[in-house]
Amino acid sequence: MYVIADMNTGEKLLIADTRDELIEKAIKINEESDFDLFGFTYIGKEKKAPIKESKFVWIFLDKVNENYIAIPERDLTDKARYIIEGKGFDLFADSVLEGEVKSYMAEMAFYAKPVKYEIVPVTLKEAQQFVDQYHRHHKQPQGHKFSIGLQINNKLIGVIIAGRPVSRLLDNKQTLEVTRCCVIEGFKNAVSKLYSSVCKAAKAFGYKKVITYTLATETGSSMKAAGFKLDVISAGGSWNSKSRQRVDKHPTTPKFRWVKNL
Repeated sequence: MYVIADMNTGEKLLIADTRDELIEKAIKINEESDFDLFGFTYIGKEKKAPIKESKFVWIFLDKVNENYIAIPERDLTDKARYIIEGKGFDLFADSVLEGEVKSYMAEMAFYAKPVKYEIVPVTLKEAQQFVDQYHRHHKQPQGHKFSIGLQINNKLIGVIIAGRPVSRLLDNKQTLEVTRCCVIEGFKNAVSKLYSSVCKAAKAFGYKKVITYTLATETGSSMKAAGFKLDVISAGGSWNSKSRQRVDKHPTTPKFRWVKNL
């Protein structure tokens, strides 16, 4: 049983046996009256409690490709909005409740569907250029074993670069290191998709293990979502020394090393 209910009082405004039937009834009511069933209401299975604490998403719509992306308000920065709109998306609605309701707004108005991520091969040069443009704290690596891209509507939104382990102690020909993973702000769940893809490719090549590093200040949620486990906490450090002076082009703060056995 599916319901539309007032998010504050829990009052059931509409009931139906299926999701599609519920939406069809709601659209008909909206068309025949001024009462907006989609405004600040809970939409979902009856067994779920109405939303008491408001959590909102912003919906960006690509009318040409008839799809949309929903970004949690807490994750949306001015920079992320600028980049998303530069990828062909226009702001369709803000302050839309999280949960199932977020998709109904775009589906009802434009028959739009959620964006679909597509894994694509990319050259090292393409991946390097993307990293230089979008990565927050790292520059491009110099080489790779292979690189993978992630795109929506034929537009690149993320890359992952895999190569030999930087540490000679770990370079045993059975371990692959992700040296860079870079995703445009606003597409956070894309990170775990890239890591999952690189692990599938690594296993196909015969690797037994994939490792990568994150800054200690990062949560590592994407790593956990992709099946990685925390392995080592490194002290960080610099390649610069009195005998051989170098300019650090990477963060020297402590790092987490993550590992996934294939």
